[in-house]
Amino acid sequence: MNSDRIFLTGGSGFVGRHFIPFFREHGYKVFALVRSNAAAAVVRELGAFAIPGSLYNHTALKNTMQLCENVVHAAAFFRFWGDPKTFYTTNVEGTKALLDAAKESGIRTFIYIGAASVISGKSVENVDETYMPPRLPRDLYSETKYQAELAVIAANSPDMQTIVLRPPFIWGSDNPHVDMLRDILEKGHFRWISGGRHALSTCHVDNLAAAVLAATNSNSGGEVYHITDGERWPFKDFFTAYAHTQGIDLGEKTIPRWMALAAAHLITFLWKQFKQKGEPPLVPAMVRLLGTNLTVNDTKARTELNYKNVLTVTQGLETLGGAQ
Repeated sequence: MNSDRIFLTGGSGFVGRHFIPFFREHGYKVFALVRSNAAAAVVRELGAFAIPGSLYNHTALKNTMQLCENVVHAAAFFRFWGDPKTFYTTNVEGTKALLDAAKESGIRTFIYIGAASVISGKSVENVDETYMPPRLPRDLYSETKYQAELAVIAANSPDMQTIVLRPPFIWGSDNPHVDMLRDILEKGHFRWISGGRHALSTCHVDNLAAAVLAATNSNSGGEVYHITDGERWPFKDFFTAYAHTQGIDLGEKTIPRWMALAAAHLITFLWKQFKQKGEPPLVPAMVRLLGTNLTVNDTKARTELNYKNVLTVTQGLETLGGAQ
């Protein structure tokens, strides 16, 4: 096996498309699992080797994993709404299948890209990894990401160390959520929840990539680490600046949190009753995630993994075309 080789899932997604060039620039060869010809073309263009297969194709996984020492699992099913089976099959069972293949292949380090949303829903301010909310979030994405996180930690052993990196809001160039934001604005649906006064920890995708490489060089198996930009911004300030780099003006319209949450519950109820297709324009998980304090402390990652962010928020904004 080779320590400079990474087996990556989710390589054609938003996070993976940034990981591949970052890893390549730091001397790593990247083998990216792909499920389609289109995904294969994307990862090849970025400099990775495309490995056709799925999370359940043990043969394809093991044949390549045996050449590597590190697995980075960035693939996930992320939606605010959807079929529970799809969330569970992809986020939980898919992760367990990948863990099994990694163990059988002799992988040294398995790094899972988790999500800080597993502790969101209630106001969370500057908490470390020991914090557990009174009740876990009820949205399917956060619920299944937490179950997968537990499976990753449980798989840690002297032979294969497993590490969970738990970023809050991940941002950077070519973020597909920008198009969703444009659509919301065009329909006149955007509102700042409670004026956007709550605080937010963020994680630029390049900083997350730097944390992954720090984790590949660590000996800290069985641990969870918060990864952030090292700053906390008022929600409105950050998103106004971020949107500005994309030529978007978010305006000043606002709505109380209780009213947004009530509207979300009503909309989702009606959506189910009338069996509407697609995603509702507003769901409770969206309000809880975007309308509540969520700041985390990443001192543990900086101390134990020697993680250092490569960009400040202002520098990240400048790479996108400007900062406010």
